[in-house]
Amino acid sequence: NDAVLCCFNQDGNQLGPSRKFANDLHGANELLDIIAAFAANEVHGGLEATSVYGVHLRDFLVANGEANPNWSVYEINPSLVAGFKKSFPKRPKTDHQDAWLIAEWVRFGRLEPFPYENHYRTLTPIDPPTG
Repeated sequence: NDAVLCCFNQDGNQLGPSRKFANDLHGANELLDIIAAFAANEVHGGLEATSVYGVHLRDFLVANGEANPNWSVYEINPSLVAGFKKSFPKRPKTDHQDAWLIAEWVRFGRLEPFPYENHYRTLTPIDPPTG
């Protein structure tokens, strides 16, 4: 399962074509290299909440931005992305179009960044009921 990167500046100009990369450690590092090449003062990244397909990439991005107050990662519910898509003229359903749409939503704002505190979740044992 690949991931797609689409970047905008604050004025809404797309910074080159969207790019597809592997949804693994190599691909995530490639994504960081692409973002670093823009030399942006602030980075706001968004991704669709896709359960097991996106959680590792999300956690990787959150961890890599943890020391930078100008780095935010937003995880967006797929049903909200679908609703936001309705505010635009009909667009094809592709990974590149979805990346464009999510980047546009992040640019518009009104999202809460994914908190770093929740980055690592502790598993707790479930005790059987007594009785």
